[in-house]
Amino acid sequence: MASSEPVDYRPLLRLLTEAGVEFVVIGGVAGVMYGSPIPTFDVDIAIVRRRETLEKLVAVLAPLAPRPRGMPNNLPFIFDEQTLRSSSVLTLTTTLGDLDILSEPAGVDSVDGLLARAQLADMETFTLRVAALDDLIAMKRAANREKDQNPLEYLEALKAAGEEQL
Repeated sequence: MASSEPVDYRPLLRLLTEAGVEFVVIGGVAGVMYGSPIPTFDVDIAIVRRRETLEKLVAVLAPLAPRPRGMPNNLPFIFDEQTLRSSSVLTLTTTLGDLDILSEPAGVDSVDGLLARAQLADMETFTLRVAALDDLIAMKRAANREKDQNPLEYLEALKAAGEEQL
């Protein structure tokens, strides 16, 4: 079940970073990092389906009891490399909050492209790669969901104001 409180994304992102998972922050957390005032209730990351990335992701998330968000707890679920390899979008709940893992985000050329264009965010004790503002805008436009309209307006306003750096 999704949280009704804005997410504290730092603990989960710190674990992923310290484990050496190759990822880029996208979605609402990335928007907040650029200055959007719209709260977010989950963490969205984009990953490349490389064996090493999948192995590290499973190793770091398995102790956090990942389960598909919205799925009854009594239904079987195996969180492993094969699950990650076969899912272009995986929406999970963990003991550290909700996490969406995307390997084919709409609106951009590729996750490798996202990684190449990403901004570096200094989180004091670790550094994150955050999707470039143009990529965030492109992904929000491509998703074309009602819930993305206000965040999209803020991201476009930030771009127009020249606030493209973290």
